[in-house]
Amino acid sequence: MNGSYRYTENEERLYLSDGKYVKINLASSGQQEVVWLFNLLFYYLIEQRKVFLILEEPESHLYPASQQTISHVLALMLTSRPGSCSASRRGQAASQQEVLA
Repeated sequence: MNGSYRYTENEERLYLSDGKYVKINLASSGQQEVVWLFNLLFYYLIEQRKVFLILEEPESHLYPASQQTISHVLALMLTSRPGSCSASRRGQAASQQEVLA
């Protein structure tokens, strides 16, 4: 995504490396979904809340480089709280270790 998310002057913005920004409501659908997803996940981590959350294709509508970054961040979240996450692939449950393999 090569940018940063900020809430400034009563609006959500994605700042690019050159200092320009895009209002979140004008960003791509993939970027909007990722910002929402990580805001939600970080909130639950900070609050240390238990939550049942289903993520379906969190990488959709993103470029391959962004898909890889999201995969790495989600893997870090999985390893930061062992046993707290699982995934399903083609209808079969997968353990945390299988997801990270």
